[in-house]
Amino acid sequence: MFDATGQYTAQWLVNKMTNYFELHEVDESDVQMRLFAQTLTGDVKKWFKSLPAHHIADLAAFHRLFIDRWERKKNPPANTF
Repeated sequence: MFDATGQYTAQWLVNKMTNYFELHEVDESDVQMRLFAQTLTGDVKKWFKSLPAHHIADLAAFHRLFIDRWERKKNPPANTF
């Protein structure tokens, strides 16, 4: 399960699921998306459920959106207090 708080990154999950789909020959995009969604929990699941219907064109577009939102930033902005 991915909730963006553990040791695994968003990119790691995308890679793991892509490998899973290839290994098990899951070729249908809608099935891939449903399986991917089942790995999400917490705030990540809430974010996914809040996306507008038909907002994502395909799995590649979802991966980009998912990584943009949940990947840890290498250089987070510094506090400007």
